[in-house]
Amino acid sequence: MVHIRYSRWDRSTRDSLDSDTVFDQLNEWGPVIRAAILAAAKGASDIGDRAEAIRAGIAALQPGDALLIAGKGHETGQIVGDKVLPFSDHEAVAAALAARVA
Repeated sequence: MVHIRYSRWDRSTRDSLDSDTVFDQLNEWGPVIRAAILAAAKGASDIGDRAEAIRAGIAALQPGDALLIAGKGHETGQIVGDKVLPFSDHEAVAAALAARVA
């Protein structure tokens, strides 16, 4: 995985558990995958809340860094079970940047 080999650190999050099958698979493999990433990527952390992961990633940026926020930019909510919770990557990024500048 490129992000493990070449990043200073890695932040991961998990959300949009839109079916029992996905949730069951995450329960089975998620801890194994996260443990492997945390063991291989010095300084990595696992942040379960997407907004907090975005805040932490932006807060940790240093000159010359790039932050990749992947997978949710076009969505306006997170699917958890049979519910859609309002969430926007765009708004989370804007709030985190505003907090960093303040």
